[in-house]
Amino acid sequence: MDIRNKETKALGIMPEASQVVLGCILQIQPGQKRHREPWTKRGDRMGFSVDKDTNNQQRIGLSQHAEDVIENDCVMFGCLGKRDAPAYHTFINKIFCSFYPQSDASIERRVHEKRGELERIQGDGGTEELGRFAEKIAEAYREELRQKVKGLLSKEQACSKVISLNGETLRILKGSEESKEYSEKRASKYIRAVMEDYAESDFLTRKKIYYRDIIEKIQGYIQDGSVIRFCRLDGKEEHRVKPVFFRADQYETHLYLAAVVCSENGEERFGSYRIDKIDGKSLECVYRSPVSAAVRTALERKADSVGIQYLLNEADVTHMRIRLSPDGIKHYRQWTFQRPMYSGIEGEEKDIYIFDIPYYQAVVYFFKFGGDAVVLEPDSLRERFRRMYEDAVGAYGG
Repeated sequence: MDIRNKETKALGIMPEASQVVLGCILQIQPGQKRHREPWTKRGDRMGFSVDKDTNNQQRIGLSQHAEDVIENDCVMFGCLGKRDAPAYHTFINKIFCSFYPQSDASIERRVHEKRGELERIQGDGGTEELGRFAEKIAEAYREELRQKVKGLLSKEQACSKVISLNGETLRILKGSEESKEYSEKRASKYIRAVMEDYAESDFLTRKKIYYRDIIEKIQGYIQDGSVIRFCRLDGKEEHRVKPVFFRADQYETHLYLAAVVCSENGEERFGSYRIDKIDGKSLECVYRSPVSAAVRTALERKADSVGIQYLLNEADVTHMRIRLSPDGIKHYRQWTFQRPMYSGIEGEEKDIYIFDIPYYQAVVYFFKFGGDAVVLEPDSLRERFRRMYEDAVGAYGG
């Protein structure tokens, strides 16, 4: 049972900002250090004991599902080491540091947050009876979390990996009150619970966790009304934009930054950039130039109409007429991934579909139709499809 965003309906509790971080509503300013745990004070005797004689290493057991997810994500997110092998040390440290604040495996932290919610609801007029009721809710929540963690850790262990803990992970562990739940010498158990919880998340959520640092940094720039520049990982070209908001595509496969693109001649247009394609090291503020509410609204509407992933190609929107065969119409109804919306249907047979979409989207979606989708207009797109099909036939010796 996923209780990460469970609310206490009887008291009308709303999710904490820290719980919404996976939805990219982040309140961290650029350069701001992650805060100290709310219960942690210098000199407190708490936290996990990591034996220095082991060179700060921990043996982390994982279920088969968690191992498969971590290996896949290492490849998908480009966290690779020598010979393009998954860099487990780097990945597990990164995910633990990014995800532990939101993970249900962090029982003490989550219960502390729940108590804070309840206290804010009570306000200054809270009675002793209401306080006792709130404490019962908090303890019931603790028990729910314990049961979830018990389920995560009860999965059959398929492998174990010796992981070298980096400085950030060690700092978190040594100052964490989670040792009360897992015992002082069981840091590996806590790390495993966080990683198993991570593996239960959907792909888009895991991507947000992995790229949290970049998301937080850009979110800070958005709040400051900054113009930023960065390079893509697949090229050296510099992009200068006014970041506006984050949004996933309708199939929730990728997370995009929607922005106003600033050109050298002063012209501005809308664009979008996949978060996993941005070189985080190149991100920096150029100057402040806040985006108006009117521009933000226009950008949101454009993203709604053409799709967030096609914003950068928005200037390439073309009027198209495509004839679909009976099978083509059937495919169009069934193949919903990246499907463009038609603006009209013509022809005696009602088989000519009208689209006003980016050129690239038409190629991506309709090329797989083969002869079941024939481009009538524009001539440039019709010619491109013809060349692509000829090249495909030639590759097979035709």
